[in-house]
Amino acid sequence: MALAHWTRTGTRRVLVVDDSAANRAYAQAMLRRIGIGSDAAENGAIAVERVRKNRYDLILMDIMMPVMDGFAATESIRALPVDSAATPIIAITANSHPEDRLRCLDVGMDGYVPKPIDRHELMATIAGTLRLGRPEPAFTERQSPRPVGHTAARTEE
Repeated sequence: MALAHWTRTGTRRVLVVDDSAANRAYAQAMLRRIGIGSDAAENGAIAVERVRKNRYDLILMDIMMPVMDGFAATESIRALPVDSAATPIIAITANSHPEDRLRCLDVGMDGYVPKPIDRHELMATIAGTLRLGRPEPAFTERQSPRPVGHTAARTEE
């Protein structure tokens, strides 16, 4: 599995952002099982500060949080210097309407996993977002990585 290779090729660090302590613990436990270290933040403002101070390979971002939601946090992260701004962000959310997925793309997120989190779907989305395997199905309309600071192009049917 490509994700297993990714975890073996160096120290990997993921930031898990969710206002629910239970959801943070669950995501961190899943990551730990495959050898990925993680930090946690309980809202978007804390996440932005962590990204300013630390390098992450990936961010798992809840959408609906107090203080700063996942949309605003993603926009703030995308406005940081290029090394931080380019960090892939996967939305983890109970919002599963098509317009929610499109808004995630519009603010610069790279993937989407609905809650409750399914371990296999999360791992497949991480692999697809990091281009380690097949692309995550919900985001196949984006054929190539978007340049940092640009809105992702969408294909209208």
